[in-house]
Amino acid sequence: MNARAENTNGQVTRNPFGNLNLLASVELAAGRNTGGALPTATVTKPRRPKAEPPPVVVVEAPPPPPPPPPPTAPVLPFTVVGGISGQQIAEGRPVVFLRQRDEVIVVRPGDEIDKTYRVEAITLEKIEFTYLPLQQRQHLSMKP
Repeated sequence: MNARAENTNGQVTRNPFGNLNLLASVELAAGRNTGGALPTATVTKPRRPKAEPPPVVVVEAPPPPPPPPPPTAPVLPFTVVGGISGQQIAEGRPVVFLRQRDEVIVVRPGDEIDKTYRVEAITLEKIEFTYLPLQQRQHLSMKP
C-alpha cells in the first residue's frame, strides 16, 4: 500500500514504507527561489481516527432462584397398637399404645416422646402430635 501526496508543484510522491504519510510540502527557503535549493519534506505518522469505545452491552442478571420450601416435619415414626379409655384408667385420660421401631410405648395427652414429639390430644378417631423442632401439628389415625 503506497501513500500518495502531491507537492505544491503538482508532483506526486510515493511512500515506499506504506505506514508513513509524506507530506511533501515544498518550501523554498524564506519564500524565495534559491535556484537549486532542495525542497524540504515533513514526515509525519498517519492520523488515525480516535477509536470509538466498544458498544455498551446490557446483560440482564438472571432472576434469583425461588426460595427453598419451608421445612416440614418428618412422617410420624409411630403405628397405633391400641388404646384404652375410661374413668378408672389413668385418671380418666385416654391411653394409647404406639409402636416405635421395635418397642411399644404408652402415651397420654401432654406426654413428650424423645423430646421430639408431644401428644396433644387423643380422640376415638386420631392422635394429635406436635413435632417440637418446628412446632408443626401432625395426626395419626386410630383406625388401621
